[in-house]
Amino acid sequence: PLLHAGFWELLEVLPSYELRIVLLSNGTLIGKNEAKKLSEYVHEVQVSIDGIRAHDLLRGQGTYEKAMSGILALQSSDIPVSIATMVHKYNASEFDEMQKLFSDLKVVSWSVDVPCTAGNLKDNPDCTPDPEEAVQLLKYGFGAGAHESTGGYTCGSHLCSVSPDGSVCKCGFFEDEPVGNVCDLRAAWAELSSKYLWTLDKLE
Repeated sequence: PLLHAGFWELLEVLPSYELRIVLLSNGTLIGKNEAKKLSEYVHEVQVSIDGIRAHDLLRGQGTYEKAMSGILALQSSDIPVSIATMVHKYNASEFDEMQKLFSDLKVVSWSVDVPCTAGNLKDNPDCTPDPEEAVQLLKYGFGAGAHESTGGYTCGSHLCSVSPDGSVCKCGFFEDEPVGNVCDLRAAWAELSSKYLWTLDKLE
């Protein structure tokens, strides 16, 4: 998100809405100055860490150190940090180590998920985790995570996602089903609430 030309301008608009603002980032562009500015607008930053030694295999040489530096910069500006990890073939042996590291960092939550075979993963089947092994790794993680729900609803009753083109959807998994545009966020939220808040019995 920090690469977007209008990123900081957008942040100045968001406080006029009654929303909790969570920034999803790879952490590599967040230094002390950026963290200080973000502290005026966001309530939490979620940083993707896809392994320790294995992180750089997916995201490029040196990105792990940059991401960890970003986390420390955010915490030094008193911004709560959460971490998201996708299971892949090369980080499967690092989950005990990640559990200790993220606990020691005192991040607010660590969510672990298994990726869908889409996008670049289709072209890199060697990264695809074995399903039976991947399921065993879902026991890791702690805290509520972004998709925690309330009141008997499923999957984040408090949550929406805004794509780079301004379209609003339930979350990243529903980007092909937009409910409106960020230019009229209230209308998009109303549409989302009427169509995408499912109770457990509806889901069944």
